[in-house]
Amino acid sequence: MGKIFVRANFAYDCGTSTAYEVLLYILGLGYAIIIMRITSQHTAFHIV
Repeated sequence: MGKIFVRANFAYDCGTSTAYEVLLYILGLGYAIIIMRITSQHTAFHIV
């Protein structure tokens, strides 16, 4: 979590548009991880 905050603060210093892109990237990455976890649990459930 610390790296995300540092990265966001660094991007904010560079410009708000960059910070917005970083925020969207973090949200997108978290959304992808959630989908991967759900699909992996779903397939594991079917295998069992």
